[in-house]
Amino acid sequence: MSSRGSTLVGAVIVILVLGAVSSIGYYQVAIARPTSATTSSTSTTTTQACTPSTCVNIVIVAGASGEPACSPSCGTNYLYGYSPKVVTVVLGVNATVTWRNDDNATAIHTASSMTGDPSSWDSGCIGTVAAGCSTGQSSYTYTFTIAGTYYYRCDYHPWMEGEIIVLAPSSPTTTASATT
Repeated sequence: MSSRGSTLVGAVIVILVLGAVSSIGYYQVAIARPTSATTSSTSTTTTQACTPSTCVNIVIVAGASGEPACSPSCGTNYLYGYSPKVVTVVLGVNATVTWRNDDNATAIHTASSMTGDPSSWDSGCIGTVAAGCSTGQSSYTYTFTIAGTYYYRCDYHPWMEGEIIVLAPSSPTTTASATT
């Protein structure tokens, strides 16, 4: 193959790679952006953590946007991005949960309920405007009003999943607990 042919092939490969990277970035920011769901609970955007006696804080940890090297083989308690991964709250006591994005400045995340939950929520984009998050919110707060077990995920990073157990007020447990 001639030098000119090699250069042309190299240029085509570079263009294809750049096109693929651009398409993935556009998909994550513009197309895959979650839409807001109608719920029976309340949600607000906040920049401060809530008081532990009235709510539970969940942190999206630094590095969460990088796919874990060991994936599910690490076990059920391995941290994939949310800390703590499992929380228990009690209706009327501490049923408000705040997710805070502590990942790097260019990472955007969501906290979105999965199909089949007793009620649903969708944080929308949690991250900076510079990272492509139109809301620019660094945290998201949701108050649970229905007892049950809720599984949630990050719409942008499928390995990030968490669980919230919401107990009725008559339950013997009256404080939040967390398992990492």
